[in-house]
Amino acid sequence: GVDALKCVYIAPYEAVVKYQLEKWQEIIQSTLGARVMALSGETALDLKILQGSNVILSTPQNWDMISRRWRHRKSVQAVNLFIVDGIHLVASPIGPCIEVITSRMRYISKQTENPLRIVGLGSTIANARDISEWIGAKSHATFNFHYSARPVPLQVELLGFDSPFHESRLESMVRPAYHKIVQKGAKTMIFVPSWKVARMATVELLTFSAAQGKEKQFLNCAEEDLQEYLQLVDDKALAHALSSGVAYLHEGLSQEVQAMIQQLFRVGAIQVVIATASLVWSLQINADLVILMGTEKFQHHISSASDYSLADVQQMIGKANSLVDTKPCTAVVMCQTSRKAQLLKFLQEPLPAESYLDHFLHDHICAETNVKMIENKQDAVDYVTWTLYYRRLNQNPNYYNLQGTSHRHISDHLSELIENVVSDLENAKCIAVEDDMDLFVLNLGMIATHYYLKYTTIELFSSSITAKTKLKGLLQILCNASEFDNVAVSAETEDFLRPLLRRIPIAVDERLYNLQSKKVNVLLQSQFSRLQVSPEHKAEQNDTVRKAIRLLHAMVDIVSSSGWLQPALEAMEFCQLLTQGLWTKDSWLMQLPHFTKELAAKCAGEEITGVFDVLDLDDAEREDLLGMDKKQLADVVDYAEAFPDIELNYEISAKEANCEEPVQIQVLLERKSTGNPHQVRSQAFPGQKSEVWWLCVGDTETNELLAIKRVNLLQKTKSLLEFSAPSVPGKHTLTLYFMCDSYLGADQEYTFDLATSSAAGPGPSSGDAMEE
Repeated sequence: GVDALKCVYIAPYEAVVKYQLEKWQEIIQSTLGARVMALSGETALDLKILQGSNVILSTPQNWDMISRRWRHRKSVQAVNLFIVDGIHLVASPIGPCIEVITSRMRYISKQTENPLRIVGLGSTIANARDISEWIGAKSHATFNFHYSARPVPLQVELLGFDSPFHESRLESMVRPAYHKIVQKGAKTMIFVPSWKVARMATVELLTFSAAQGKEKQFLNCAEEDLQEYLQLVDDKALAHALSSGVAYLHEGLSQEVQAMIQQLFRVGAIQVVIATASLVWSLQINADLVILMGTEKFQHHISSASDYSLADVQQMIGKANSLVDTKPCTAVVMCQTSRKAQLLKFLQEPLPAESYLDHFLHDHICAETNVKMIENKQDAVDYVTWTLYYRRLNQNPNYYNLQGTSHRHISDHLSELIENVVSDLENAKCIAVEDDMDLFVLNLGMIATHYYLKYTTIELFSSSITAKTKLKGLLQILCNASEFDNVAVSAETEDFLRPLLRRIPIAVDERLYNLQSKKVNVLLQSQFSRLQVSPEHKAEQNDTVRKAIRLLHAMVDIVSSSGWLQPALEAMEFCQLLTQGLWTKDSWLMQLPHFTKELAAKCAGEEITGVFDVLDLDDAEREDLLGMDKKQLADVVDYAEAFPDIELNYEISAKEANCEEPVQIQVLLERKSTGNPHQVRSQAFPGQKSEVWWLCVGDTETNELLAIKRVNLLQKTKSLLEFSAPSVPGKHTLTLYFMCDSYLGADQEYTFDLATSSAAGPGPSSGDAMEE
């Protein structure tokens, strides 16, 4: 029956997963009764989704995280159908992850002897046979069509422009684009490098239309019909353009506005949509005419332009696909004249999909060592033989720097590759090597694997954080994490940062940052300060904040391994500030909806400083103090009632102990509030987040962290902390901390005394009654 079936669909990007989820829930779930869900990236939640769903959608990274421990997860072994959409992207930056998870699924099927069908979907490639052999597809089940084989005929035109300067070349492309749109008279999509170019092109198109006395030639509906849609748009320039039948799309627009514009274009109300190239994978619309205004984006940090990937160019051209009829569509590619011949060759002749796995092997070897799939260097070599990389060595030896294609040459190459990877991981203290052969994961390697971080990031954190590192230092270190290497910088980045740098409280030392890490720092401080960033950078800020939480959790683990109390507490507090968008100097009341700094200061004057203080007020007092309407007051009360109200009781096993003797603390936790721990309430945090709690025991005098434990707090939780008594004889005042990563003012601290002696004396006193 359908309940026994399990299919996993891998899409290259989150936007594709989201689109297919909505589509398949409507089609598959309602028709077949099969449960369709998407993985979230949170392991505990994803395990439940995997166990209770028939069709599971995921990005390569999320499936990599959950499938690494496949030996202990029957749901991973039970997959019957594994679909990889965009398998040609194995030659892209996300390719190594696609390659690893696909190879792993084949290996799982072989080891468990459970039948598994792997389906690879992608664009035309030259080495389809290598791909099919790698995924286990037979020759009669391999189909590799030419670019011209498509339901709707496509005519591709290349236009060359001689200007050597990036910006002037883009400006010169607008008029030819306008003439093409008018000539075709069809629905048109234009792809541009950035939001500034999108706005510039929009203004120019409308100017050309006005010059010909045809201001509304791109509008295919009555203006009155657009009014209700225009009210949703805050951007006045966009609203004006929409009223003339032209719209632009970029990452800074809200999901609602983007969906509205796409719907207007889909039904034909507007004729032209100008979109940034980075949105190509998330767009759910097609057109009769597609124009690429340039095939490159200027990168400020390298002072030159970088080309779009071939996969992105193919995806853009593929948007020329009318769903109304089968009349030929047109794609116009505008580029520098010197690049025409090269682009024409790429667009007419398929290229082989080469592997990049050798450049990204470190993190995967570390992860497989952690789960004991790799226990020595020979296991690591065997691991690589399951990949596409291994199959391509013999086919394209020059590309992979091989001296020959004999068995000996390939064997030596793989051995050298593994030696280099293992050496790098060993130097980063992620793995240990014994007898020059056996591999063992170390604590840093476990942390990197658990949080799905790059080994270079963990190495940076471990070597940079000290016992005295404060919030400013943690911020500086965090901004240099390898996870932020893909943060976009351009010629406009300095202009974007300049006004924000004047408003953020922690000065950015230019000597310690490159432009990327400087931008990350500003984006994070803007989150703390609740500063408005330009719409086109909002999506990037949201992504940066979400990544930062995961990185901070890893910081807590790394600092805990060193036994430092203060940096651990600083990292936990850093999480709170980032989640709520506040600084330590800000009032806790700023977490409440509709609260301003002025209102928080007014409450402080009445000795109302905490969330529960607001809740304890009588309704009349609250209404009089806050001056809000009934709906706003209801929002405040609803938030306050959901705010974590945790009752903590603890019992210490002994008040006296020998030095370094084990001491236990039994902690009972009970949630009194109504809030959902999997849905943190925050006006500032982008997306959904679950609460994370830590129990810690520390000595503030010596800055020593004696014990730490991460707890999942639902309704009631019992937790046992064990630590070694201080090594110095005498009376010690220790502190039990109960810390949250999501809310300010939810933490609890309890001090207790512990007397230690160097020699065994009278037996330690029994634990006191439960303390609260």
